[in-house]
Amino acid sequence: MLKHLLVGSLFALLVGCSTPEEGDGVYDVRNKESSVGDNYSPEPITSELLEGKSVTEKDGYASRGNPAQVGDIIIYTNSDEADIGVSVTEVTRGEEAEGIAEEEGVTWDPAEGKELLLVQFKTYAFDTGDARIEDYGPSIMEVNPEKQGRSPGYVLTEGEETLKTGESQEHQVIYEIDGETEEVHGVMDTAVNGELWFDLS
Repeated sequence: MLKHLLVGSLFALLVGCSTPEEGDGVYDVRNKESSVGDNYSPEPITSELLEGKSVTEKDGYASRGNPAQVGDIIIYTNSDEADIGVSVTEVTRGEEAEGIAEEEGVTWDPAEGKELLLVQFKTYAFDTGDARIEDYGPSIMEVNPEKQGRSPGYVLTEGEETLKTGESQEHQVIYEIDGETEEVHGVMDTAVNGELWFDLS
């Protein structure tokens, strides 16, 4: 029995073309296509959540032509004008993904020609002001956005529904994709900083 159907997803998977590499950088894209205003000048991120890693402003990174890699932390501003980070920490496919799903109590037999894709990612709340923000982590992925009949993901592990400054949490989300797909990308619509792309191959 599948559980936790995600509604209102903001993240999408699609076939792409790039050479996947694993990364562990921290990239600030808050000035990218900012809809906050021309005078928007975010404060530098300094947080214990980064565990001493330095933050880089990399023009054009986490874009369709230059997607973020597994292990990268991408810092953006959400629709609540909170400074958030998101990182894809691990990607698993096929029988191994099925095994992880079963360990979490989910039995999922992929349709013929399909296989499971399990994505683990982490959300960071760097600065939420005085408020707690909704954690969109479990609901940011959706399969094949360019096609009709999109297939949503199913969250396997739950965290808190809201985060405040200095908090983080991890999620596992599972999808059914074409078994012959070699390259998969995720795209996240931040509303404020435009689309962020991730290599999920």
